[in-house]
Amino acid sequence: MAHDPIMEVYPGYLAGPGGAAQSLSDFLAGRNDWNIHHSTSSTAVIHEKATTLLELDHSSSAGPRWTLAGYRTPNGRLDWTATFCPRTPAEVPTAVLRRLAYALSQPTDAKRDRQLWGSTNTGPEKAIEHEVDFTGDQWRRGGDLTGLLMYTSPHATAGINIDGLHANRPLDLDPVFTVWGGIPGREHERWRARFTRWTPTVLITEAVRTVTRPAAYRRLSSQIPMAHRARLFTSPLHRPHPETTRAR
Repeated sequence: MAHDPIMEVYPGYLAGPGGAAQSLSDFLAGRNDWNIHHSTSSTAVIHEKATTLLELDHSSSAGPRWTLAGYRTPNGRLDWTATFCPRTPAEVPTAVLRRLAYALSQPTDAKRDRQLWGSTNTGPEKAIEHEVDFTGDQWRRGGDLTGLLMYTSPHATAGINIDGLHANRPLDLDPVFTVWGGIPGREHERWRARFTRWTPTVLITEAVRTVTRPAAYRRLSSQIPMAHRARLFTSPLHRPHPETTRAR
């Protein structure tokens, strides 16, 4: 069998989806405050406060692979959702999950809310603008007549969209904030993470940082999308090998 080396891939947001099930397993390791329910096609994970649900669809090829949902009270009204398509690198939803888990672990409701919404509560639009400005790169800002605001990275391989049409509907659960990554000219192959209006601000900005402050992700060589390779820096992950030199 041919060797399939592990590679460091930068920017990670173009590395491909990776292993969703393994990434979820890594996130849950040592977290006893999340209850896991398996079925043949999905895994559901419910926080002990019963106001946050994650579902990982193992078979989806078109709809969301990851769906994160927040409820006002246990068994209460759905307040917000965050969804991640099957092409989304697994590190994006797990970064959001880690931030959410940290907020939920806070000892008081006030501290939890501060971790979810930020200390200034300026809203996602301002928080996204701050993250884009923080990069120091020449991200482009644009819009159209429908009220769509778009931030696009200098090489047009990532972006953030804000849908002004749905932004001010109080009970609207349509996506308002979208983070994406992909190759110019292949828009239909982009990955997309979508967030409804009342998704906690810091969860949205955590996803935004995966494209504004990109990291290197690890992938098997065969997992890296062929169409992305010309836009990537890759290097093999070196591991020590046993001595094979013949004794003399």
